[in-house]
Amino acid sequence: QAAGIMTASKIEKYSDTEARVPAGSGRESGEWGDGGGPLGTTADEQRVVHGYQAAFGNVQRIQMNPKSEEAQAFASAVAKCPSVSGMVYRGVDDIRPNHGGVMTQEESKALWQSRVGQVVSIHDPVSASPDPQQALKFGETLFHILPQPGAARDISPLSYFHSFAEAILAPGKYVVDGVADGPPRTETPFGPLNSRDPTTVVVLRDVTTGTRQFYSDRS
Repeated sequence: QAAGIMTASKIEKYSDTEARVPAGSGRESGEWGDGGGPLGTTADEQRVVHGYQAAFGNVQRIQMNPKSEEAQAFASAVAKCPSVSGMVYRGVDDIRPNHGGVMTQEESKALWQSRVGQVVSIHDPVSASPDPQQALKFGETLFHILPQPGAARDISPLSYFHSFAEAILAPGKYVVDGVADGPPRTETPFGPLNSRDPTTVVVLRDVTTGTRQFYSDRS
């Protein structure tokens, strides 16, 4: 499995209530009320998407309980969003096996170089961005992902964060096409870094067959 690219592997570093993006980026409370929302979404679907965006614990709950009403409402809302055309990007910090902490850039690069040509599985719906600079803020491994049509959806119409370009990538199988040194990472979502951290670019291509759904394929 592609442990580094799954949100579930990353959120072990955070508390369940920690925000995923800085405070002050959201819409005014009650902007849409309880009536019909954008793209024909229900109020429940809007609340689930906002919850997913608000805290890492909500992401984990949606991913780990795909048959729950919450996860199904999330999948339904994402499926109503427009498809992303072209590449999407995802920044993560790769995690060592057995909760061994965050890998160094050298470790991550060696790991993904060993996987070039292999097919890796993403078992959960995960966040990505059409903006590589935004994605790079989230980690030292920057995935350049070429999804199949409809496999990445732009949730901006439903987003709680008006300044945060976010897409959701469907679970599936992705071949590792290449690995290279990336641009230096100089900031996180919460502010600038005191250093220019080296990064690794990993190119993934979607080779999934069959119908795509926006909930985890965990049994």
